[in-house]
Amino acid sequence: MSLVLDQGGTDGTITNFLGTTASLSTGGIRIGIKYNATGCPAWIVRTGKTTHRLNILPALDLPGEYSEEIMEGVLQ
Repeated sequence: MSLVLDQGGTDGTITNFLGTTASLSTGGIRIGIKYNATGCPAWIVRTGKTTHRLNILPALDLPGEYSEEIMEGVLQ
């Protein structure tokens, strides 16, 4: 499953991202906590007209309970 975490809309957590205000989604972190699932940050970079590179980082350590610790998971 993949989730877009950089588009929080009006319900996201507001934070400073690259010098501007951004709304980050907490949904992926909440799902990971609820189902004790591991999340791996991943993104795609266009490397040519029809080619891309997939980047996948190691799994995140998610907080054990739904609370203010979710913000820590979002900001990892």
